[in-house]
Amino acid sequence: IGYLPDGAPVRTVVIPGEKAWLGPVSGSPLDVWHNTAVFARAYAWIRDSGLAERHDWTVKVDPDTVFLPGTLQRQIHAMYSSPRYMEKLDPTVPVYLVNCQQWYSLQGPLEMFSRAAAAKFFSGFESCQASLDWRDWGEDWFMQHCLDHLDVQKREGFKLLNDRYCSSEYGHTGHDYSEEVEMHGTTCVDGKPAYHPYKTTVALKTCILQAAAVRS
Repeated sequence: IGYLPDGAPVRTVVIPGEKAWLGPVSGSPLDVWHNTAVFARAYAWIRDSGLAERHDWTVKVDPDTVFLPGTLQRQIHAMYSSPRYMEKLDPTVPVYLVNCQQWYSLQGPLEMFSRAAAAKFFSGFESCQASLDWRDWGEDWFMQHCLDHLDVQKREGFKLLNDRYCSSEYGHTGHDYSEEVEMHGTTCVDGKPAYHPYKTTVALKTCILQAAAVRS
């Protein structure tokens, strides 16, 4: 599907098994994708490949997220020396980043955790499946509950994602990101590394161009 900066190809991997399904969950007005079983197969593949062990950070991104990895790298590097404890990062410490201030939650469009957290998660997610009532959860809900179950620490990554499903204030506008997009259309102009959701080619390209203009 593409190439890495060193020229190595990026390929998809087919992992057959139980399919995800969309349906209601208790406490939510919206239908939710029940997809944890699908992701568990991917977790097992990543664990067996040893891929996460070779990198300081593991990042999962939804396909309808506009993602700027270089911007994320720069912002994460700056957080290494943050004076705020809840923003200071170290890949040798088991941490994951909550990215929605409204619910203090890990939103699925951008999931990120350290190498030390990855070691705990990929070796322990099956124990989470045995201990937690996960069948009616989306994968991000499972991920956060499992990381908590495994005593992985939280850090705050509220500056890393604009998500229309998180109603935290957008900038200092007095409204959230979803309302900003409803008023002005595609909006990817505040320098964050991830924007969600954009589901058409036109919207994705517009967002990327806006974000690139901010960077330049």
